Amino acid sequence: IFFINCLSTTSDQKEIYIGDDNPLTLEVTAENRGEGAYEAELHVFLPPQADFTGVLRNSETLSRLSCAYKTENQTRVVVCDLGNPMKGGTKVLAGLRFSVHQLSEQDTSVKFDLQIQSSNQFNNTSSLVPSITKLAVLAKVDIRGYVSSHSFEYLNNTIIPDLLI
Repeated sequence: IFFINCLSTTSDQKEIYIGDDNPLTLEVTAENRGEGAYEAELHVFLPPQADFTGVLRNSETLSRLSCAYKTENQTRVVVCDLGNPMKGGTKVLAGLRFSVHQLSEQDTSVKFDLQIQSSNQFNNTSSLVPSITKLAVLAKVDIRGYVSSHSFEYLNNTIIPDLLI
């Protein structure tokens, strides 16, 4: 059985702001351009900064995948069923949601690795496809102060308190 799979991903955000409660959605396209792929699964390897929160189900264009969170050899992975068999010519578009947090100040991006795997004898895994989203810090600062009872005069661009005048 000949299985050629094509895997691509896009993120709904170019960068994630630390502390933002909005989830990151990865839109994944998995396509079988060969013969049937038995027990075909999408594997999403999670970075330490991300937690799987679910499958996006409020879109008519997205498939409603069945996904499960697993830990394999201390690697966190989300496994989604693509079909048994995933017939040749099948194209699956899915939205997967993740919450993202910053583990350290050195974290500047979050990287997911995605791969299609099947139980076929030959060509049973795709290449790893990375999805990288930058982490950013955004601060809205409001500075407030008050005027003390002392007055100041400016002399040649120098501040002189009234106590010295």
